[in-house]
Amino acid sequence: SIQSVIIDARLDPSGNMSITEKRIYDFNGHFRWATYSLPTGNTGGVVDFSVGEEGNPYSRSSDDRAGTYSYQENPGLISAKWFFDAQNETRTFILSYTVLDAVKAYQDAAVLYYKFVGTGWDETSREVVVTIQVPEGIKGDQVKAWAHGPLWGTVQINENGTVRAQITDLPKNTFWEVRALYPSSYFPGIRDISPEHVIPTILAEEKRWAEEANAQRREWIKKQQAKKTRKQYGFWVVLIINGAGFLTVGSLYHRYGRKHQVPYPDTFYSEIPSNLSPALLSYLLSRGQIGG
Repeated sequence: SIQSVIIDARLDPSGNMSITEKRIYDFNGHFRWATYSLPTGNTGGVVDFSVGEEGNPYSRSSDDRAGTYSYQENPGLISAKWFFDAQNETRTFILSYTVLDAVKAYQDAAVLYYKFVGTGWDETSREVVVTIQVPEGIKGDQVKAWAHGPLWGTVQINENGTVRAQITDLPKNTFWEVRALYPSSYFPGIRDISPEHVIPTILAEEKRWAEEANAQRREWIKKQQAKKTRKQYGFWVVLIINGAGFLTVGSLYHRYGRKHQVPYPDTFYSEIPSNLSPALLSYLLSRGQIGG
């Protein structure tokens, strides 16, 4: 299982983003390798990729030895696989890389729109924390930010412009992404500047998504309240039904289920006690059953 994913992202004035990603794995059993895939669409690609543990950088190799990793670049995707020897223990792996052209410049804003956790993970991440550092000088009131994914996540903008997006229990195959707006003047190194004005479009889109998310939250709260009410009433209904059932079963058993008690004398007699036939007596004493 994945205990936590701590991602520290730093934006530079050229629009590139340096990422240090700390992943804490909890291994139950014997494991030798792990994989990592990263889409690179809508960016300038990924450079300076490395993986390792604290104080133990892995070397790039193709022989699958513990302490090594392999790395492949494909159109729109990079993939890595690293090797280790872990058994019933917790291990922390650190991945580092730089995403080129992560920030896009427009006439009215510089925009970061990045999926920090994609949909390719088949395990739940108990905690995901993304911290986005900005070039020096940006203030918090100059930044707008939104997080997209499950509705219980949070996003926070600090006074120095740092954005922190956090979520617990991120389900498997579920993404966690951030869109942030910054003043374009703090990214003078971006040379490809679009002639568009994007702030009105982004604000309208985020407003619509926020309203949809709030509607889903209200519906969820409504369902939880209804579930709580059903549970409260259901407890008494079940209690009453069970009580009536026990009383009914007890009454029926008392009336029909108990065997007829036959007083037995202290002295044995060899004479036949009565002129009742054995079959009739068996029928009466055995609730309609006649034995041999």
